[in-house]
Amino acid sequence: MRPLRISIRGLRSYREPCDIDFTGKTLIAIVGDTGAGKSSILEALTYALYNATTWDDREVKLLIADGMQTMSVELDFQADGKRWRIHRASSRTNYPPSVHKLTCLEDRTVVIDGEEQVKRAVERLVGMNRRAFLSAVILPQGRFQTLLQDSPGDRTRILKGIFRLTELEDVRKAADELNARVEPVLEGLKGHRQALLADPQAEALAQRSAHQQLEKRDEALREVRKRVVDNQRVGAEVKAKVTRWNELAGRVPDADLGAARQLKALIPVSVDIQQAVAQGLVAKADLEGREKLLRKELQKAAAAGASYEQLNAGALALAEVQRGLTEVERSREGLKAEKRALTADKEVLEREANDLNQLKRVSDGKSQAAQAAEEAFSNHHELVSQAKERLSVARMTVSQAKATQERLIGLGNGILKLEEVVMTAQKAALGAEEELERASRQLSLLQRDHAAAHASADLKPGDKCPICARSLPTGFKPLEVPGLEDAQNQQSKAENEAKEARNRSAAVQASLSQARQQLDELKQAVEKAQIEAENSRRALSKFVPDANLDRPEAVVLRPLAEKDDQLKSAADKAKQEAKQTQTEYDKRRGAFDGQEKALKARLAHVPEEEHRIAALFDQSRKGLKTLPAFLKRPKELTAASLEPLTDDLNKRLHQVRQERDSLDRVIDQIRSADSQLNRLRERLRDEVEMPKLRMQTLLSTLLARVNDCQHELKDDAAPSLAEGSSVDELVIYADQLERAAKHVVDTLNKAGRALESEVCADAVAVGELLEKHGFANQEELEQALKVVAETLGEVNHKLKQAEEQIPIAATLDTAIERGTEIGRSLDELVRLLADGQFVGFVIERRQRALLAVASETLGSMTGNRYGFSADFQVVDRLTGQPRSPRTLSGGETFLASLALALALVEIATRAGGRLDALFLDEGFGSLDASALDEALSALERRASAGRLVAVISHVKAVAERIETVLEVTSGPRGSQAAWRDPTERAAMVEEELEVGLLG
Repeated sequence: MRPLRISIRGLRSYREPCDIDFTGKTLIAIVGDTGAGKSSILEALTYALYNATTWDDREVKLLIADGMQTMSVELDFQADGKRWRIHRASSRTNYPPSVHKLTCLEDRTVVIDGEEQVKRAVERLVGMNRRAFLSAVILPQGRFQTLLQDSPGDRTRILKGIFRLTELEDVRKAADELNARVEPVLEGLKGHRQALLADPQAEALAQRSAHQQLEKRDEALREVRKRVVDNQRVGAEVKAKVTRWNELAGRVPDADLGAARQLKALIPVSVDIQQAVAQGLVAKADLEGREKLLRKELQKAAAAGASYEQLNAGALALAEVQRGLTEVERSREGLKAEKRALTADKEVLEREANDLNQLKRVSDGKSQAAQAAEEAFSNHHELVSQAKERLSVARMTVSQAKATQERLIGLGNGILKLEEVVMTAQKAALGAEEELERASRQLSLLQRDHAAAHASADLKPGDKCPICARSLPTGFKPLEVPGLEDAQNQQSKAENEAKEARNRSAAVQASLSQARQQLDELKQAVEKAQIEAENSRRALSKFVPDANLDRPEAVVLRPLAEKDDQLKSAADKAKQEAKQTQTEYDKRRGAFDGQEKALKARLAHVPEEEHRIAALFDQSRKGLKTLPAFLKRPKELTAASLEPLTDDLNKRLHQVRQERDSLDRVIDQIRSADSQLNRLRERLRDEVEMPKLRMQTLLSTLLARVNDCQHELKDDAAPSLAEGSSVDELVIYADQLERAAKHVVDTLNKAGRALESEVCADAVAVGELLEKHGFANQEELEQALKVVAETLGEVNHKLKQAEEQIPIAATLDTAIERGTEIGRSLDELVRLLADGQFVGFVIERRQRALLAVASETLGSMTGNRYGFSADFQVVDRLTGQPRSPRTLSGGETFLASLALALALVEIATRAGGRLDALFLDEGFGSLDASALDEALSALERRASAGRLVAVISHVKAVAERIETVLEVTSGPRGSQAAWRDPTERAAMVEEELEVGLLG
């Protein structure tokens, strides 16, 4: 992965958009003041690729600049032989929504959206996860030693990602998951196969033979049953026909209906009712003539404007006008009385207002006095609180000074004892070193005297001879050196004892140094505590002169407390007096405000009332215009002046009402005549028409039943009743219909008896057929057929099951065989790809190669003094002893971490991958001039191979050595980054003290 361009906005100090183009750059230096935003470039790279920070993989919102709601980073990079663009944006809240988008710049149709989808795509393109990326590509400030100091397990996981061995883990995981899916499927197939027949082909042949024999037996029995069923069917049909004929005959009544007699009785009733109807029609015509005359008189009055409705409306309107005028006269008198009362109440309120103003001045004076007393008490009370605090601080500082002095004395005594222990440990370490030197000399003498035996110590038959280069013969045995093994054991023992003695001496010396440092710190603490105690005493003396810290607090502060109580009592008294005066004022003021509000409301009501009276009078005057035109209006409009109009209008209204009442009575009489005529018509309908209709309906029903019987006998139907037949005609028709009914009933009964005789003869023949085939009755025959059918069903089911299972069993057998083979293959693949197998072997080989390259690089940067052991410890080549990376100095740690990072680049390249970028944040300040020169030379060599190497540093020599410089500046609008030409770069180096870019 190689960055090409990055655009930052809203991330940390980059409030405004900032574009940085890395195209064509190899070795660059990123410089700027502390806090300018140099390290934020690395945060932007990490956020763009992994949606994370260099210290955490979740809290990306912490990167959003202060005062900004969103941040956005767009990164163009090259990976997998193509150019890509990733765009990410985050907000403090859920709006606007986050953006996670990856686009291939060479094929714009390849677009990936979504946080997790983009993250997986980036890990595939870059070839490593975030943790590996921060150990091999970006070495953040304060964390560049991660790979060096990680635990073996964490380091192995990082190297897997860098060496792209996680892909093998993915293959192993996929194989394991596939095997987990295959196994239950295979077990299911086996279970399915066990549920099938063992040999479906043979079972099918056996069931076909049984099926043929059962079909012959079933065919013979079905012929017998057909004869039985036919007899039953014919018998049932005959029985049904006879039953139907009996039913039809039963529906025809045998007795005389009596229709003629009932119809003859209706004739005299019909004549009487029709005569009464004619008389009622004559009386109704007379009443309608009187109604017409009365309506004509009323219409004439309406034309003159004196109809009942008009007169009634005029009477109502006149009454309303009279009520309005009466209300006007009453309201005018009331309004005069209200005005007189308002004048008197206004004078009373003015006197009360003057009294309230006087009381307000008294209340304000007492409130001011109470406030002054309260302020005096509050100020003095604050003084007391400050005095208590000063007293507490003085006691605490004096106590701390005494305790610190006692700790100083105790630590001094402990240091004297620790110095004696250090001298003893140094003497023991010196003796162990002398013993180690003696054992080493003894071992060297034995090895030199027996060089040939020492050279062949690890050889076996077939190996090359170290002297003549020939293969060693069969039966070759290494020469034995007398006493060599004892010397080696003695030297190893002495080395271990010397190492333990050195460690004990170093540990005791470290404890002594730490104790001396603590002693110096305690001396400074004692001086500081004494100064603080004296300062607290002086601060207390401002409140309580000559205070005795050994006396109780109540005694020391008694004078202040007594004065505080006096001021509080005075303040409480003044406050009570002010409260009482204010309460009296508020009470009287509230009553005054209510009275004043009520008076204003009454005053405002006066013009409203005057307006209402005027409107009411005007409404009464307009109401006179709605009266009939023949009424004479008075000159002066008063309630009394309207009395004559009222009398005249009531007389006319009474006369018209009498005429209306006469018309209503005539109308009621006409309605009564109509009601009587309706009752006569109802009698005619109920007593004549309805009985006649019922008899016609009865004859129609009998006709339908007789015709049903005629149809069954296939005879002609009886004639229908003619429309509009008289009663006499109905009687004749009924007699004829009854005789026809008796004839069809007799005919149906004779035909039914003949059919039943034929069915009985056929039933005897069927019984003989059943006996011939061995069945006593039909039930036995049906039972035999049922047994045959059930057996056939079982045979058919077994035959169908066997035929269906033939191809299924064959397919399952093949699938089980193939699935078993696939499962065994997947198990073997999972076993081989386990960490202890192939992956472990590859990791071990790559790790050895990595440490070999790292040792060479570290040696070149440290004058060939340091290298790496097989377990990532640092070997001091002067002593030959390995050291834990955590015991290295800051400069040594930086060089070792840099060597590992450069080795990772080299090993990844050998493996076919490309780590085309390396970003280092600080660390150069811990190097001396020689180590710095070697480190920069190593970086230049990697950059010369076409890789991008970026160094973030304040060290002057870094900017002097690196020609391409990116300057980061910070201003009111945030951070910005710009490339500097050689002239600008030279000026930056010369002005480092003033500008502070590299300090």
